[in-house]
Amino acid sequence: MPYTFDSINNFIPEDLLINPTAEKIAANNALDKDVFTYTEPNLKIDSSYLFQFKYIFEDGSESDEWSPAYRLLTGTESVPAAPTATVTGGAGFIKVELSTFPANALRVDVRISGGTFGNGTVVAASFTSAGVKTISAQGAAGQGNQYFVTLLTVTPSKINGDPTSVTTVYVTDPAASVAVDPSTTPSTPTVSSVLGAIQLAWNGKTSSGGNQPNGFKAAKVYVGTASNFTPIDTGNSGANQVDVLNFGNGQNTLNISIGTVVNGVAMDYGIDYFVKIKTTNGNVAQDSSPVLAAGSPVRIGQVGDGDIIEVKFDKLRTGTLTSQILTVGAATGKHVKLSGTGDPLTIYGTGGTSDPLLSFGTNNQSQSVLTIKGNGTFSGDISAASGTFTGNITSSGGLFSVNNGVLTAQSGTIGGWTITGSLLHSSTVSGGKIELNPATPKISLQQNGVDKITIDPVEGIVGPTKTVAGNTGPAFELSPDGNAQFRGSIYADNGVFSGAINGGEITGSKIQTETDSTFGSVRIGHAEVGFGTGSTIELVGANSTVIGQLYSFNNNEVIFRHGSSRQILGYPTSSAYISLNPTTLSIGYSNNQGDPSHGLKLSNSGGQDATFLNMPVSATGTNSSGGSGGLTTRYFRNTVINNTAPSGSGYNIGDIWIQH
Repeated sequence: MPYTFDSINNFIPEDLLINPTAEKIAANNALDKDVFTYTEPNLKIDSSYLFQFKYIFEDGSESDEWSPAYRLLTGTESVPAAPTATVTGGAGFIKVELSTFPANALRVDVRISGGTFGNGTVVAASFTSAGVKTISAQGAAGQGNQYFVTLLTVTPSKINGDPTSVTTVYVTDPAASVAVDPSTTPSTPTVSSVLGAIQLAWNGKTSSGGNQPNGFKAAKVYVGTASNFTPIDTGNSGANQVDVLNFGNGQNTLNISIGTVVNGVAMDYGIDYFVKIKTTNGNVAQDSSPVLAAGSPVRIGQVGDGDIIEVKFDKLRTGTLTSQILTVGAATGKHVKLSGTGDPLTIYGTGGTSDPLLSFGTNNQSQSVLTIKGNGTFSGDISAASGTFTGNITSSGGLFSVNNGVLTAQSGTIGGWTITGSLLHSSTVSGGKIELNPATPKISLQQNGVDKITIDPVEGIVGPTKTVAGNTGPAFELSPDGNAQFRGSIYADNGVFSGAINGGEITGSKIQTETDSTFGSVRIGHAEVGFGTGSTIELVGANSTVIGQLYSFNNNEVIFRHGSSRQILGYPTSSAYISLNPTTLSIGYSNNQGDPSHGLKLSNSGGQDATFLNMPVSATGTNSSGGSGGLTTRYFRNTVINNTAPSGSGYNIGDIWIQH
């Protein structure tokens, strides 16, 4: 039979409850089907609930109407009494001790006002179990700062209980000077033999049974092999101090285990040991006199044959289980061995002692050695300062593996390098990075993801693409066969290039010397004046103006001209020039149409003449060419210099006389 319930804050008439907010089916296994018991958890305290009921028949159908509403009022949680606690003030703190935690409580709040916490009440700490809370608070000199402390219990339904009466405490300044008393002779401790150790017990009192004096720091513990041994602190030669006891005025228990080093020698079974303590306030000069422990001499406890047949733990407890050798499992098959000597941990397989799977021990150089045989999975970090690794490693997911000394990685980092597949990338700095590709193989220097300089065994060292005079290719390329190409300038310090270039060529758009302030510079292969690339030698002034050019024309003529004006059909315009071909030397000046009809032409072709062109002379007269019409051409035909004085005055033997 199902029932429904509805939580209400105010009274609701039963005839208005027609839409239940929750519906649950209560299983009814009783013989009387009209009687059942059901528990509804998590109801709120001090709240009113209405319930209605409806039948569910065996065929799954339900009764038509709900029953009348029944009201249930849950109980009210009682206000808990004030808790019992001890509150004290100290140097920079307030100490609250709650010996018993109230039953059915959520927590116990510690409320403090004054000093650090101001005038209002502040919840400075909360207990969820019995214990001690040390709360930091600002202190003051003298009597100290005044604080007011109360505690109250809070129930699971967040109801505050009755507070304790106010406790007034004073907090002093921890930095104030505190007088430290000299150490006094401690009470006598006791020692006993326990399994794998010597156990020391001390009550923290003085030899007179009183509490330790102000400034107590610790009780130092020493071990020797003779009753009259001298205690020597840690850090000194021959030190035999093994530990300290820090608890003054209370019980101390300490196990001195086998293997503890005393004056450079490890403690072992079968040896008589003497134990002494002396107290200290931190000043070695004020340490107390040493006291020999009762029970000395004592030996480290050892398990004998048949001493332990079976050990069972129903719950893990704090403690130490020590023996010479502890074996779990049959020695002829799979088992684990813990040993105080040799290999301290060994795990054996099905073959027993002849089948070690894992061992941890030391080698001949007293170095720690971990040996693992077989396959397995490791999760976590591996940190190794030094040593040698042999074997194979495969990471989870196959991100990297080490097989026969070869490291393969799909992703990750090595130092500042990032692994992406078979590629190795440096970190990106100002858009640039280095990429190593062993598949090509190639080293690439990249800028913004684009190769700028590459190095590989086929192409050599190759720079970025560059276009010069319509010709596109690498800006520079150094091939493995010794060839070098440059599309750009080659600069030599101080304008001097030293060394030899043998068995090759230098090609490019321009070679230019360093500019001198008086003589300018020389450049070869400049193409700005209409010639083909590499066809000219130019003399350039310090002001970068072309003064003269030397170039070839029609494959058999050499022209040397002044100026930089554009040429017509290879001859200069408005410029003086010298032309050389196989049979003729011409010295002249061409007009703005490139007409080379002015000047002197020496020819060995035909009449073997020397010709002056366009000379302004008379058409008639002695030694003239004669004729009419203003002929101005003068010829030297097979000219011979006479060795006799010519007619007329002012001439000498050997002169060339040109009459016009």
